[in-house]
Parts: sequence; structure tokens; C-alpha cells
Amino acid sequence: MFTRLSIPTPFQIGPVNAYLSGRTLVDPGPGSEEAWTALLEGLEANGVGSSEIEQVLITHPHPDHFGLANRLRESGARIVASHDTAAIIRDFASRLEYEQSYFADFFDKNGMARTTAETVTNLPEAYLSVSPGVETDLELADGESVSVEGWI
Repeated sequence: MFTRLSIPTPFQIGPVNAYLSGRTLVDPGPGSEEAWTALLEGLEANGVGSSEIEQVLITHPHPDHFGLANRLRESGARIVASHDTAAIIRDFASRLEYEQSYFADFFDKNGMARTTAETVTNLPEAYLSVSPGVETDLELADGESVSVEGWI
């Protein structure tokens, strides 16, 4: 069984969901102190301390889903993600730089004013403060699975 934990974000989207099953945590939330406090409270309410988390599964590389992963890794959890996600969360700043360059040129080539294109592509820089890089301990290929306590 998975238990949903609501984790606040500093973004207009509002809170995101993390999921706990035994000692496995899925998508721990953004790397902010507010999110860390909420995560610790949610874990504690379920009888789990942060150092008891054995693995963190990252479903995709949005900062509001992986930002706290490094703190949990430092507490002993292994980080699990797909190969593509692992490459992005290892160095999110570089990925953002690549995307900004790509989309600024793309928008410009398709008729958007260069200044507007740059404004739009610079908006995600706010994510950098909540997305510290994290190394992945286990990279899953398409079709591979991972065991979660209590599940077959």
C-alpha cells in the first residue's frame, strides 16, 4: 500500500504528492526547507524517520519531484531512476541551460520575438534553487522493475 504525503512547493502549482510504501519513497518533493519539514512530518506520522528510508524512486526529472532526493541519499537511501532521468537529475543546471538555448532558438525561428522567447525560457531558472543535483544508485532500463517493500 502507498500512502500519499502532500509536499509544498514554492510554485503556483501548489503542493505535490510523494508516496510512501514501507521504506520506499516515491518523488520526495522540491529541495526547500518547507518541503523538507513537511516530508519529515509526513514520514514521522507514518512511523518512519528520514534515515530509515531505504530507497527513493524518482519517476521523472521535474525539480518538484526530485529536489529532496540528495538529502535522503546522504541519510543512506539509494536513489532509483530511469537512465534518462538520472542524466538530468545529476546536473539539472546543465539540462536547463541546454533547454533554454534550444527553445530560445526554436521560438525565434518560429516567429516569436527574441526578447519574448528569452523571457519565456528564463522563467525556469527559479527551479534551480530547489533542484540540487543527485547521483542515482540504480538506473532502470525500459521494462526493468524494482521491488518495493510489501509488494510482489
